[in-house]
Amino acid sequence: MTNNKYFKGLVALVMVLSFACSESDHNHENGHDEQGHGHEEQMVSVTSKQANNIGVRVEPIRWRKVPITIPVMGRLELFPQDEALVSPIVGGRVSRISVLPGTFVSAGTPLLWLSGPEILNIQKQFAQAYSELQNARAEYNRIKELFKAGAVSQRQYQATETMYQSALARYNSLKKTIELMNLNPETVAQGSFSREIAVTSPIDGYVQKIHVNTGMWVNASQPTMTVMRAPRLHADFLVFEKDIPKVRKGQKVVFWLPGSSKQYTAYIHATSRSIEEEALALHVHAHIEEMSPELVPGISIEGKIIISEDSMPTVPESAITYLLGKPVVFALSHQEHDELEFTPVPVTVLYQTDSFVALKPDSHLLAYPQIAVSGVPNLTGLTMGEELAEHEH
Repeated sequence: MTNNKYFKGLVALVMVLSFACSESDHNHENGHDEQGHGHEEQMVSVTSKQANNIGVRVEPIRWRKVPITIPVMGRLELFPQDEALVSPIVGGRVSRISVLPGTFVSAGTPLLWLSGPEILNIQKQFAQAYSELQNARAEYNRIKELFKAGAVSQRQYQATETMYQSALARYNSLKKTIELMNLNPETVAQGSFSREIAVTSPIDGYVQKIHVNTGMWVNASQPTMTVMRAPRLHADFLVFEKDIPKVRKGQKVVFWLPGSSKQYTAYIHATSRSIEEEALALHVHAHIEEMSPELVPGISIEGKIIISEDSMPTVPESAITYLLGKPVVFALSHQEHDELEFTPVPVTVLYQTDSFVALKPDSHLLAYPQIAVSGVPNLTGLTMGEELAEHEH
């Protein structure tokens, strides 16, 4: 429920940001000449020595392949075949527990032991069924020989055969139950009964959770433990309805744990065929490329699906500053002899990483070959100083 509220909030935020970006682009187009003229009045001129003293360094704008992404949230889950809920075949009282949470067990390893009247009763029924089967088989074989000799009627032969088949069916049914109770049918058939039975692990893996205590009565098919295979997890993400057409099998997903800077990689393996109505989102399943001890079943994750990569102009984060509340870069607009002239150029930030900022490829920006990538705060200070000087004059 918390994730769904977060998703809805994120949708609202994306809509607001999209509207804001649209307004920003509209205003930029309508006021481009006026804005450009305003910034040209704020041009900064420095000598090479002054630029060196205040730490100004220029570089050309670099074009990079920038990922276009969809933000997602999700959870780490086990594959269904890698998690087992262990239940007894018959009811009984827990007499002892053989493992602890986190214990590695092989398939067939006893996890706990049950005792109770039903356990003894089933063994008695099987021993009786075995005895009845022996008698029915002997009688059937005797009547069969007599029938071949013409000493008995076909009706009597068929009745004996039916009784034998019925005894055999009951024996086989109880034998299967005895085997599921992890008992030896031959031993039980001879009247050697066990007071308790072992409930064993169906798979190799780790005991994730124990649902019972010693002395507790459990019914048949009641979960007593959860066993999971050594972690083979997949990432289960929710993709909003509007983004579903952009998602396809094989796309790369980068995800992380909340509050952590470490990133993991997964690839979309499958998408569900139905929309989750409450969140208006679709489940997307991704296979994790490399596992880590920090990744455990059930933990929430955040991430982004990379739907494409576009070539964009990029600059270091240090190149971005703000004038009148709007992001700008200082472009080297003129260089003659020992004098450098910088012009603040408005930019639109599209994407940001730890190492670079991707900008909208605006023709006004791309008209300049180089921009300042360091010492930018000092250029900003000079710009403010020029404005003040002009105002006082």
